[in-house]
Amino acid sequence: MVTIAIYQGEKFKAGELDNGNITLITEDRDYLSKGFIEHANIGRHGTEYVYTKEVTKQEVTEFYSEYERYYWSGYELGVRSQTETQYELTGTPDKNYKTAERLGMTLIDKYEYGIWVNKSDVIVKKFRKNRLTGEVTLLNP
Repeated sequence: MVTIAIYQGEKFKAGELDNGNITLITEDRDYLSKGFIEHANIGRHGTEYVYTKEVTKQEVTEFYSEYERYYWSGYELGVRSQTETQYELTGTPDKNYKTAERLGMTLIDKYEYGIWVNKSDVIVKKFRKNRLTGEVTLLNP
């Protein structure tokens, strides 16, 4: 899932804060001159910088999340990993291990089943949730 905000006509990765405000996120250092604050993330691949700015919901023209849902054999399942041609689907269809086993899924964790399937056998539905109104729209009907 990715969350986006449109602020002053520009698209940013975004997050919602506990106080209801929105954090805009960019990797572009030029935004320091526009009131963004620099944050250093020190990791095993070196230091990476991100720049953030807190704004109110009234300051953005759009605030939404886009996400996908995966359907196989009539069940909604999660995707654990993928290759160019296959998904590793995970979950427990109907919350019933017998259904999972009937579909050829194998136990991959204490309560979770998985199976590799061809991408062409999976229906992927893409959604957008307006974070300001709560409205959900199917993007690929």
